[in-house]
Amino acid sequence: MHFVNTDPHPTHNGLPQLNSTALKKGESYAFTFSSPGIFPYHCSAHVPEGMTGQVLVQS
Repeated sequence: MHFVNTDPHPTHNGLPQLNSTALKKGESYAFTFSSPGIFPYHCSAHVPEGMTGQVLVQS
């Protein structure tokens, strides 16, 4: 399973609305950003492996 969770770990409070529930193989997750910015995220199930990314939203 994977999760979309905002930084920082473990509080996930960077953008709480972006946090997903557990995603199983074949499932997807969508979120619509309402403002520009850089939004870092990680998979909380795979923090030790460094599964991270960021979304850049431009206006």
